[in-house]
Amino acid sequence: MKFSPTKKLARNLHSDVDKNIAEAKKKIKSANSEEAKLQIKSIMKKIIRTAFSIVMEDENYWTTDLDEMTKIFTKYFPEKKQQINAVLKMAESKSPDRKSATSILNNFGKWVSSEYFKRM
Repeated sequence: MKFSPTKKLARNLHSDVDKNIAEAKKKIKSANSEEAKLQIKSIMKKIIRTAFSIVMEDENYWTTDLDEMTKIFTKYFPEKKQQINAVLKMAESKSPDRKSATSILNNFGKWVSSEYFKRM
């Protein structure tokens, strides 16, 4: 199935990002080590996908590759390159750190969510 990279698609896929971030923070804090690792990886992927959805219509491009998403996102937000790369690194990490994950969610995750809702 081919998708058109539209704001409507982005709304359908990511309108729950605020809720997802809030739930993830709770689970990361209270979960055992293995569950926290899975939750961190999942929410970091969600943040990358949401960040990409902010620019995908302008780019007129659809991808499911997280690395490609981060590269395209940084074309539009070069000042956020360090943050999105940290998110990608955590999404791919074998043992992501809870404290770092929470910091990302409180800062870059919050920014992505805010920017997403401004543009949608």
